[in-house]
Amino acid sequence: MGTNGCETNLKKLNVVFHGTFLFVVRPNDIEVLIPKVSMHAYYAGSWKAGGLHPLEQGSTYTLDLHEDAPPPAYPPAKFEENKNIFFDERPRGDDPTLRRLILPRHPNHIHTLQCLKLEKNNFVHRSDDASVEIPPKVLGLIHVLTFDLHGSEPPSIDELPKWEPLPGIDASIANLHIFADPPSLMTAMQNGKMSSESPALRHPTEAFNALVKLTSPKAIARALGCSSHSASLKFQFPAGEIPLIEPSGHEVQKLGLRQIELVSLSLSNLLPRDAYKATMADSDTGCRPPYNCLSGTAGG
Repeated sequence: MGTNGCETNLKKLNVVFHGTFLFVVRPNDIEVLIPKVSMHAYYAGSWKAGGLHPLEQGSTYTLDLHEDAPPPAYPPAKFEENKNIFFDERPRGDDPTLRRLILPRHPNHIHTLQCLKLEKNNFVHRSDDASVEIPPKVLGLIHVLTFDLHGSEPPSIDELPKWEPLPGIDASIANLHIFADPPSLMTAMQNGKMSSESPALRHPTEAFNALVKLTSPKAIARALGCSSHSASLKFQFPAGEIPLIEPSGHEVQKLGLRQIELVSLSLSNLLPRDAYKATMADSDTGCRPPYNCLSGTAGG
């Protein structure tokens, strides 16, 4: 039976990824690798007070759609090439600090919400080498993987027995939120000025470098379309601007989500107060510049 042992009227499940993930697309399923990043907290669950549950370091979580039979044939959704970085080699998966989520099949739809503009002037090189080329790109910060449901029982995750797939604004759609995100706000200001050394501006670089450690500098260079010596690049927002692209409210609601469900963990108010203190004690992983991005995709 499902998590609560009853039938379900749910028709779709959105799995909403907030933060730093690497999606390993395999022939029949998707393995999501969640690297350890300084000051990150790791939670999964529903959008309600007390609805999020911690993801333990080194653990693997498997989503069960409880399908009674193989789903009807459908064209598997693919990650948008213009909103992701694709690696052409399988990442190393032997890091004991990784958290893993297994999605049982390819989703029916993939939507990329909230994006970051990435251009050459987002980077500085220690020798200011003009030969370093990085083609302009838009990178997704929030990914929604949607599964059509065909079983009579609600989805569940055995390793998260307390998770309930609750419907949101649409009674037929449930949303599973996965957070790998700082639980507290980080300021971009130091001494009243926008500073590239502030936690808010340094953090994206550290987060993506955690993904880089799962692959190789050469694979990253190929993915960015730049020369291998770009390994010494350091991310920097130009003119103190954070170049985010927000989705329209209509686009979000059409998926069965509310706009508030796209905010960061620090703004969600979903964690009990003592949880914020505990997660901020997460040790430094040694992830330092040079790279910046918040998600990646690798072929399996």
